[in-house]
Amino acid sequence: MAPGYHSPNYQVGPGHLLPRIGAGPASDTVMWAHLQPFTRAPWQGTLTYLDYRSQQPVTLVTKLSGRESAPLALILDFTYPEPNGQQVRSSEKLLLTADGQTLT
Repeated sequence: MAPGYHSPNYQVGPGHLLPRIGAGPASDTVMWAHLQPFTRAPWQGTLTYLDYRSQQPVTLVTKLSGRESAPLALILDFTYPEPNGQQVRSSEKLLLTADGQTLT
């Protein structure tokens, strides 16, 4: 399995956190309803990334919560301990275009 978190509903990995919405061209549109589960309950699990210095995968226990900050805008708050034990808090903002074609 590639580095990242994979579930039937979401995929979190290098550079992406996206809802799984199926396969094929008809399902390439993301709707706000696909992102709303992030605002309902915090997620806790593991995230794995490749440490480019050692070329070894690193797995971190991670907590993720989301909140709607504006129409079609989602703030994701991550909390995780670095391998050295330092607690890290970070946030990312996702913007969905009205046509559902772009999630940035």
